[in-house]
Amino acid sequence: MTAAILEQDETITALAIESQRSFIENDLRSARIVRPAATASNSYLLQGNRLVYEIVEEKEGSSTLSGAWNIAFCPHPKQITYSEGEDDQIKLDRIPIRVFPIATWKKNPTIVQQGSLSWRPYLPISDPASAAYHRQERFHEFFRVTNQIELLFRDAEPQRSPKSGQ
Repeated sequence: MTAAILEQDETITALAIESQRSFIENDLRSARIVRPAATASNSYLLQGNRLVYEIVEEKEGSSTLSGAWNIAFCPHPKQITYSEGEDDQIKLDRIPIRVFPIATWKKNPTIVQQGSLSWRPYLPISDPASAAYHRQERFHEFFRVTNQIELLFRDAEPQRSPKSGQ
């Protein structure tokens, strides 16, 4: 994470944790949550103005995920490679995102949890019918392209002229 921040802002140093935390909070003032297409994990992408952060549900001291999404954890920055469309993205307007170093979370989790909201209402929900529709559209597009390629090959074949007298 530090390397990505240092690439964006040369005034921040690697050891300035507070500057990095402040950079991320400012970056996420008008954030968007994106559900990556065809992902098997329970992660989402949080798109800021300058960086994109992968977020996963924080375990909150247990060995299993609760599904409440009270606290999100960002293991590393990520790139958005593909998203189905506007149903897979939710803009977070007027929702402050507070950033804490992992050391603060480990030292005193109640400080981090104080005043936190669940991420659950803001996470894009997968619609099975929409996903099936998009898969079918891609499949049809594949056939359209292969039919066009076949027509191009046919047009490229040399034409035989009928022999006279036979």
